[in-house]
Amino acid sequence: MYANIICITPPNVNSQRRQREWITAGNTQAHPLDTWRSRSTEQRKFKYLTCPKPQVSNSNVIPSKALKEEYPEGSVVQYGCEPGYTGHGSTSITCAAGSWNRLELQCQKISCPPLPELPNGQYNPPDDTLFGTKVTVTCDKGYELEGRTSEAQCLASGSWSFDRFVCDAVKCPAPPNVENSDRVPSGVESVRYLDSITYTCRKPYVLIGASQIVCRENKTYYPPAPECKVVSCDTPVVEFGTRVGGGPPPYGYRSFVEYKCNEGYEMKGSSKIVCEVTGWSPGVPACRKIQPVTPKMTTAAATTTTTTTTTTTTKSKTHQPTTRGSAPCTGPLCSGIFSAVAQRVLIALLIPVGLHLSL
Repeated sequence: MYANIICITPPNVNSQRRQREWITAGNTQAHPLDTWRSRSTEQRKFKYLTCPKPQVSNSNVIPSKALKEEYPEGSVVQYGCEPGYTGHGSTSITCAAGSWNRLELQCQKISCPPLPELPNGQYNPPDDTLFGTKVTVTCDKGYELEGRTSEAQCLASGSWSFDRFVCDAVKCPAPPNVENSDRVPSGVESVRYLDSITYTCRKPYVLIGASQIVCRENKTYYPPAPECKVVSCDTPVVEFGTRVGGGPPPYGYRSFVEYKCNEGYEMKGSSKIVCEVTGWSPGVPACRKIQPVTPKMTTAAATTTTTTTTTTTTKSKTHQPTTRGSAPCTGPLCSGIFSAVAQRVLIALLIPVGLHLSL
């Protein structure tokens, strides 16, 4: 591509003829480089300077229009930020002397507003609100998330994909019916987490089990529902014993009696028994006669000693008693043994005499 080049008025030169040199530019003649020369008549061609397709290193920036492979001198290219980003700095570059100036635009992620407070639940991560962030919602023990979604994402528009999360208490089904009982509250179709149901039995029925059940996090009740039953126990019979505690019959649920054995008898089992669903607990005791204790006979071998005395005419020596085989037996034990032996010997001697007299 060519262009017209215009020169200024040529300078005055004394005693010389002014001559104009031209170059051809299309159908127009002009002096090269907008200057005057004295000798050149050569035709010269000039071409505009151009810039190549711009390349920018800034992150998350995009051109406002599709880029071309080449741009003429003085061209301007506009840039902007990608969706979800906001920019700071100049948004354009200009082609000058065959090159582009530096793009100053810096793009940063936009931020979504904080999510609303979530009673009985939490967000994860809890504080990240930048574009592209995904937040997961979890509910506390005993609570469950309403709706079908548990995630929210910060969109390029600066808003969340969903922000109306609710963690509601789990609900147990209608409490079980217990025959012959009344419950509070009555007529409920469901019970919320940690709420309770209380049962009372009508007379003469008694409550077997816990009077109160609670709704748990797994939507079941604990402990199991009670029962209302008529419980009675037969009058216990304890021979050789006397009731010392509790009341007279009839004996209903949780009634108790306590017994004591008569003189000369001892108790086998618990002295106090309670009327339970399965009967008396523990079982009815018994009084058994105390058996006399028979003394055991002990025998011991008697020991004898021999004493020898020796006398001389010139010197007299008395020898102390010596024992042969064992030490001398002394004390009450030995006296008892000798007495018993003597009695048996006497009886043995008198028996024949008695028989003889009877004849």
